[in-house]
Amino acid sequence: SVLTSLRLGINPMDVQQRPMSHFTIEGPGIAVPEHLAKRRQEFFENQRQSKLKVLHDEYHEVCGLIDFDQLVSFFRQYDHNNPSSANAINLSLDGEPHEEPTEQGLEQKREKFRKTLEAKKREIEKRLRYAEDLQ
Repeated sequence: SVLTSLRLGINPMDVQQRPMSHFTIEGPGIAVPEHLAKRRQEFFENQRQSKLKVLHDEYHEVCGLIDFDQLVSFFRQYDHNNPSSANAINLSLDGEPHEEPTEQGLEQKREKFRKTLEAKKREIEKRLRYAEDLQ
């Protein structure tokens, strides 16, 4: 879902499948050797599968936060000409709507954010190692 992608900062285009031809062209008129294109495709597919797993887990978490009746009510009330006409959908980490965030909820958000940052750091480091291998 796009909402899940936005929450995690993952571009939906980064998880689309790409054909081998996508990896065989470096630029206009510049072809990439087949063995290098194959390594690029494998690297991309590993990254894609990793992101899909994270998105899948987050999607199920988000779905657990939204009350189905609230969601139906939201879309029944929503008028695209007047977006403020619909009630807000309450989302929370523990499934219960909160007026003010609790310390526990904030700590859970901090921990999730920390894990996301660590995952991004590992991904960047992996890409750097891959780029060094190509040189």
